[in-house]
Amino acid sequence: MALIGRLHPLLVHFPIGLVLVAAVAEVAAMTTGLWHWRAVAVANVRVGAVFGIGAAIAGWLLASSPGLAAMSSLEWHRWLGTIAAGLTAFYSTRLMFMTFYGKYRGDHHTWDHAHESPAVVLIPLYVLGAGAALSGYIAYDWFVGHDWQHFWGNSIATKLTGEVLHHAHEVPLWVTLAPLVFALGGIALSYMYYIAMPWLPDATVRTFPGIHALFYNKWYFDELYDATIVQPSLRIGRFFWKKGDGATIDGLGADNIAARAQDMAGVLMRFQSGYLYHYAFVMLVGVAALVTYFMFVR
Repeated sequence: MALIGRLHPLLVHFPIGLVLVAAVAEVAAMTTGLWHWRAVAVANVRVGAVFGIGAAIAGWLLASSPGLAAMSSLEWHRWLGTIAAGLTAFYSTRLMFMTFYGKYRGDHHTWDHAHESPAVVLIPLYVLGAGAALSGYIAYDWFVGHDWQHFWGNSIATKLTGEVLHHAHEVPLWVTLAPLVFALGGIALSYMYYIAMPWLPDATVRTFPGIHALFYNKWYFDELYDATIVQPSLRIGRFFWKKGDGATIDGLGADNIAARAQDMAGVLMRFQSGYLYHYAFVMLVGVAALVTYFMFVR
């Protein structure tokens, strides 16, 4: 049981991969119209739900291990994880009921143009399926069989004393059953909401509109992030763009110097008219300025 508890970090992420595979299979079913892909998606969702329950049980066993049970943060993690197991079971079965049960929600165009997937899709799936089916059988002794200590080494803290193993077997029965009960409760609640009494979700929304709005809008995290991070960042960026870069750097720096040089060039070009008397006049003004300088300054 202690070894099962140590596998909690591995088990908790495996259902995520299965849900992704289920999503890909469902997209294949919707785009090709071949509903055997839907069977693949259903199988992955169901297996993922089972492994989610197993991950919760392994987490409880790990949290009950000597040296860890007294940690207050771990106690919070254990109970929140158990509640999350029930919620995961609820929305996983809801996903299955809403996606794979009921009337067909696609259009007739998709239905009429259904065709078998090409070999470029089927062959990799066959290879992956064979690997998934056989790798566990081949690697059984490495993972949990006779060679598990040599395979895992120190990666999952396998140096367990006889006392630790003894305490692991003394875990109360309710500790083992709690995540299972929460998960089964989530499955039952989902079945009641979306299969047995499909009118119940709308009634719940009407009864608790505030809670529904909070969950529907994802706890308003997007709005909160936009108000506290995005909009202030935009205002700061716009200020530095308009006042800093535009008004200060460009207005007093490069653009200002270029503009004054252009203005001066516009004035000086008036004397370059091509007429001889204009050049003579400029020379006369220059000579008068030099004479004045030497007379009064020096």
